[in-house]
Amino acid sequence: VGWERPRLDGIEFPTLSCNQIDSLVKRFSEEEVRGVVEEADGNKSPGPDGFNFAFLKSSWEIIGNDIMAFLEEFHSNAKLPKALTSYFITLIPKVLSPHSL
Repeated sequence: VGWERPRLDGIEFPTLSCNQIDSLVKRFSEEEVRGVVEEADGNKSPGPDGFNFAFLKSSWEIIGNDIMAFLEEFHSNAKLPKALTSYFITLIPKVLSPHSL
């Protein structure tokens, strides 16, 4: 393929085979994505969007096509929408009337 891995202080990094390179650029299949969603622990903390895998599992029939369209868009353009790369952190107080952090 003509790829040469960078070297770091004489450490040689392994080179990917052609099959491994091809697998990195192939499109996401719905079976693969749905399998990842099904195998994920649904009780983990939600991501920046507020949804955890339990939600994705229970609503896949409704939102699965949208998720696949998003992944296809990402694969085609190789970038994420700005809305996903920045988010706000909200502090949730554990007391009724917090006076300081």
